[in-house]
Amino acid sequence: MVAPSGRVWVYDGMCAPLGTGGAGDVLAGVIGGLLAHGVGVEEAACAGVVAHGEAGRRLFARKGMVRSGGSGGGGGDHLEDLGVGYG
Repeated sequence: MVAPSGRVWVYDGMCAPLGTGGAGDVLAGVIGGLLAHGVGVEEAACAGVVAHGEAGRRLFARKGMVRSGGSGGGGGDHLEDLGVGYG
């Protein structure tokens, strides 16, 4: 991620389930929710990416590779993993 100031952050924990249809919508919702609660833009983006990535990793650990839609999951499947480990 790159801020207008030129500050750069790299998240290296990506995983395959986050490449399925709908996963980006979940990420946008997480960041939007943080912004709605008054978290700053840079902090919301970074925290959202980390929370989303960790949820995807937990999904992959539980289900392996998932597909977009249908019985194979994908998209919002990792929603149930978003709150794990966060107070």
